[in-house]
Amino acid sequence: MALSIVTANVNGIRAALKRDMESWVSAAAPDIMALQEVRAPDALVRDVIEELCEGGWHVVHSEAAAKGRSGVAVVSRVPIVGTTDAEAAGFSARFWDQGRWVEAEFATAEGTPLSVISSYVHTGDAEDEGRMEEKLAFFDEAVQRIEHLRDTGHHVLWTGDLNI
Repeated sequence: MALSIVTANVNGIRAALKRDMESWVSAAAPDIMALQEVRAPDALVRDVIEELCEGGWHVVHSEAAAKGRSGVAVVSRVPIVGTTDAEAAGFSARFWDQGRWVEAEFATAEGTPLSVISSYVHTGDAEDEGRMEEKLAFFDEAVQRIEHLRDTGHHVLWTGDLNI
């Protein structure tokens, strides 16, 4: 079965609705959406997706502890069989509550799991060594996680706003 998968930095899910995200979703007709910078609490994300997609969609969302920051989600017409956030994925504790990593696992016809990752990596700053070190540390941990998924037999699709 072929899947249509899209990824988008929505820069605030409420703002995206005002910018007519509904028309874009309708035209794209994706099976799976990976969203970054949703910037909303979990309940609101679920309500917006319910309204936007007219029900029947599955949502996994990682909310940032800091209100109005980051937040990533995977939204799917296809049932999600497993979810993993940054903590469960083995990231360092400093990344657990930043709303920058979420995985949704899907069953495939061939039996090999498909992990779709939505991630947000903040911009680096050459003037701020600590910020750049944090960004690079996040990338290192992301690569380790992806290698682990691959080594355990998963197909992996890493999406996101990576700010390379």
